[in-house]
Amino acid sequence: MNDFLNNEGPKPIKFKKGQVLYVEGEPSNYVYLIKSGIVKLIKEDAGRLVAIARLKDKEFIGLESFFSDSSRKESAVAVEETNAFMIKRNDLKGAMKTCPEWMNDLISLMSGRLENTMDILRAHRISDDLEQGFGFGQDEEVKIKKSLEEYKKKKGL
Repeated sequence: MNDFLNNEGPKPIKFKKGQVLYVEGEPSNYVYLIKSGIVKLIKEDAGRLVAIARLKDKEFIGLESFFSDSSRKESAVAVEETNAFMIKRNDLKGAMKTCPEWMNDLISLMSGRLENTMDILRAHRISDDLEQGFGFGQDEEVKIKKSLEEYKKKKGL
């Protein structure tokens, strides 16, 4: 991780406040590593937005669906200016080839378990952060919904 954070790897992508990184249902072809900023993971439920995670510096976004080759199960939106590294599937898989086979099996197993756990937490709307002002104000929700719709339209989703 330090090779990315110490500017020895690819250049980070800058996301403005309110900018969408990806949307639910989109193919999972990359993950992000946050260099700086905050990103919320969001599920749409009966016309409402439900915040399911709040990620910050040195955290990865999109790992659950990435390793299982499934589509995104949530949307990701920058809630403040955010710099993040985009790591493509082929680049990550290539780096993983240098690991012993058992390590790749372990990563896949743990990723699958994490994805199942996240599915259960989402289904039951369980989050420790909800008690800490983690949700949305009405104005913020309207702006994020607009950003999500614009992103989907632009991507043809």
